[in-house]
Amino acid sequence: MLLSVAVMATEWPPGACTVCLRFLEEGELSFRAIDQVELTEREVCARCAARPELCFLCALPTRENRRTLSDGRHYCARDAGRAVFDGEQIRRLSRDLVFRMQRPLARFMTLPGAQIDWEVEDVTQRSHALAEGPARCRHPAMRFTVREEPDGSTRYTVVLVNGLPEAWLLSAAAHGVAHAWLLEQVPTERRLTSSTVEGFCEWIAWHTLESLGQRTEADRLRAADLSQGQLEVFLEVDRVYDMFRILEWVRFGADDRLVAGDTDRVRRLDERLKPVRREPEQVIPPGPAPVRGPDELVLRSLLGAGNRRLALINNVTLAAGEEGRAHVGTNVVRLRCLELGDDWAVVQVQGSEERQVLRLGGGSGSK
Repeated sequence: MLLSVAVMATEWPPGACTVCLRFLEEGELSFRAIDQVELTEREVCARCAARPELCFLCALPTRENRRTLSDGRHYCARDAGRAVFDGEQIRRLSRDLVFRMQRPLARFMTLPGAQIDWEVEDVTQRSHALAEGPARCRHPAMRFTVREEPDGSTRYTVVLVNGLPEAWLLSAAAHGVAHAWLLEQVPTERRLTSSTVEGFCEWIAWHTLESLGQRTEADRLRAADLSQGQLEVFLEVDRVYDMFRILEWVRFGADDRLVAGDTDRVRRLDERLKPVRREPEQVIPPGPAPVRGPDELVLRSLLGAGNRRLALINNVTLAAGEEGRAHVGTNVVRLRCLELGDDWAVVQVQGSEERQVLRLGGGSGSK
């Protein structure tokens, strides 16, 4: 029997439960589960299979030594050690990736690295952002946004989910870079289906992972199929034609998608499409646009219950005892959440002795 759960990594003794390491008795009920990190089948005893706390990465049940984040995600001991949680480290990995992508791709395409801002969020922040407007991309670990600057230039923001292994982050970041390239290089009158766009971005990510020697992650990317089969078609065409021909079709092709079994379709171009004039790439990116928040601290929502309750205050999500940076007007303040109730939160701004009580629906006071 195969479950959609999956746990730890190292060598497991045969006949033992992957989660609790207990040897199974003869005839004891057990289940086969897929470790989504190592893409390997594992054996799980019935007692562990009933555990509700699944690891966010490998999807196997977790034991008591798991790590739990404030947004409700659980990590088994193995995966907590391989995941990257620090936002600055994730941004550094992403910026470095653009330079690492240049080596295998520079002969064929100019990557818009200087125009990309990198941000990090947890799954609660991602849910709030997706609720505010439709996403440009279906990737589960990345959001992609575009903004026009006052000088007429365009900047892109790639927002990555924290708590992922480095290879998963690199895959999502490469996908975001491909989205930026499409917006810079493809004529506005060119029509591509959404699945073709996702397939192209996954194809670029696949090439990046292959060049970095991340074969397991490249296989996982193919198995996930975020593009309704278009990634496989791009890979099929890739075996026949070089990358330059494929990129030329992406920009100036006559069809809105590629079709499996018809690789020659990539040679059909629409002569009416004119090449896009690309401005010289900036070496030093301009500073980020100022972010304006509410003019005062506002308790926007409360999530969860008990000691897992979370408060969304202005732009930051906090549990009791946590600190974060909140946007107030055009300023940023260091905020500490002291207590949470059914419809209120007690907070304190760094540098102030005053405790503020924020209530849902507006209103605040001192405490």
